[in-house]
Amino acid sequence: VSNSTKQPKLSPRLFLFIKPLKTNNLKSNRTIGNSVTSIGDSVFQNCPIETATIPAIACGSVKNDKLKTVVITSGESIADNALSYCSSLTNITIPSSVTSIGWGAFASCSSLKTINCEASSMPSGWESGWKSNCDATVKLGYTGK
Repeated sequence: VSNSTKQPKLSPRLFLFIKPLKTNNLKSNRTIGNSVTSIGDSVFQNCPIETATIPAIACGSVKNDKLKTVVITSGESIADNALSYCSSLTNITIPSSVTSIGWGAFASCSSLKTINCEASSMPSGWESGWKSNCDATVKLGYTGK
């Protein structure tokens, strides 16, 4: 008899074809807890999420055309192309714990206006092309005000 248990995982593209419910109670805000250590890419693609409060590890999972605001709550690294081509994204907040941002993480986010960074200076681990084709203003030392 084996006592081993498997941890559930969200597979890539798990919710890809879920259509929004027709209800006034449908919330377009999603929060993924800081305890999440693994989540598949594009898990919530095409879901009606407008605001996501997530750890850095989940950035590639909430990618979609309706996403407007992302608040990253924890983590050290944002992967290459994590939120690239999120055409409706207007605002993102990055905690000071993020010391590495991959190439193209916010590439071609044509509506992105503000990137709020809690760090007081640009960490050296941020790739030079992390916001290519994106004209957003970077606010260093952001305190939530």
